[in-house]
Amino acid sequence: VQFIDLDDLFPFYFKPSTLGKTHQITLRVDNACGPIGQYSQFVHVTSNNCDVIGIPNEPVDISSNSNPFTEGGTVVVTRYLDGQCQVDITDYSGQVVQNLQSTEWMSAGQSTYTFSLATSPPGLYPVRVGLGSQVFYHMMIKLP
Repeated sequence: VQFIDLDDLFPFYFKPSTLGKTHQITLRVDNACGPIGQYSQFVHVTSNNCDVIGIPNEPVDISSNSNPFTEGGTVVVTRYLDGQCQVDITDYSGQVVQNLQSTEWMSAGQSTYTFSLATSPPGLYPVRVGLGSQVFYHMMIKLP
């Protein structure tokens, strides 16, 4: 295993207009046979350089304060990147049961959504978050 400091090979700097923003940097490793690996890391720009801030390797974090639930609760969506975002609660077949956020451009940040499924039957209810072209899920369970 050989470790290479990429900053020595490919130093990069961010424009001042990106201060306070989070970016995803992806390194793809190829050889003569094709791609052999990929690594992504989120960085937060705080100066001319960047600081790795320990963000998960996914651009979205989804949680619920009430899981399992009987009637409703809240869903918290943390976006680490700007982009088109939509938030739905679906039934297990993928049908939208409740739209929490219509598709719109949203800056990186955190949003809290209140939901009520009091009249829905018990079962699994995935929270589906679309961010750009990617889709992420968080499973919730409704009890009788």
